[in-house]
Amino acid sequence: MKRKIFACLTAAVLGLSAAGTLGTAVEPVVLAAGTPKVEYLDRGISAIQTDGGMLVSWRYLASDSTTTVFQLYRDNTLIYTSESGMATCYLDSAGSAGAVYRVDTVENGSVVSSDTCTL
Repeated sequence: MKRKIFACLTAAVLGLSAAGTLGTAVEPVVLAAGTPKVEYLDRGISAIQTDGGMLVSWRYLASDSTTTVFQLYRDNTLIYTSESGMATCYLDSAGSAGAVYRVDTVENGSVVSSDTCTL
């Protein structure tokens, strides 16, 4: 478990340094006094080639419920399901840089969004 968490943290650091910024740029909005400022973030899927395969990670958003489930697909084949409270990253040992990864966000058994990462 510690190795998986370390791998996810390493991927996040490498992804941020390689990609610069992962979110969509949005002009800041000034809200009423005392209201926090927020920015729009998408799922932010990233995939990084490692010696062990492709490390794929994505964001858990503040708008996601505590029961949100994520399904990770490689080339339209389900390879990982992240149940509630599990890591939002996966080391795909069979993956390659040419793969297309998709994360489906599932709420109450229904897909509420799909986000794709192509390299």
